[in-house]
Amino acid sequence: MHSNDKPLRYREILQKVKRFGVIEEKRKGVRRILYHNNINGGYAFVTMHVHSEHQVFSRSIIRSIRDRFNISIDDFYNN
Repeated sequence: MHSNDKPLRYREILQKVKRFGVIEEKRKGVRRILYHNNINGGYAFVTMHVHSEHQVFSRSIIRSIRDRFNISIDDFYNN
């Protein structure tokens, strides 16, 4: 349905990826790690620097997160 990713706030990203079993781990300061322990038979993670839950991330970041966790664009935006 969607042809392109759109910029999203961190809290929106988190809400969407959690539906696919991704877990957030807060680290020291602004670092957050999103991870899933079974993507294509292995472990996948994304490290993000989040200064605010309202921080907006670009289309390319959203696309790389979806790619890392093997989430199609339709599933990401429609579920």
